[in-house]
Amino acid sequence: MMTRKIGLLLLTVLLLATATAALAGGWAIITLDAPPGEIRAGEAWMVGFPVVRLALIHI
Repeated sequence: MMTRKIGLLLLTVLLLATATAALAGGWAIITLDAPPGEIRAGEAWMVGFPVVRLALIHI
């Protein structure tokens, strides 16, 4: 009986914790910049990536 109560309590805490994280919301879109004209093996080149953060608006 006591084990069942502890299990139920842990399940409730887990569900509340994940619900809080889910309600935080928002996501991001990450894209890579276009590569330079020609890429060769063994040569370094720089790449950039813009991050666009999208937020959920709660009404």
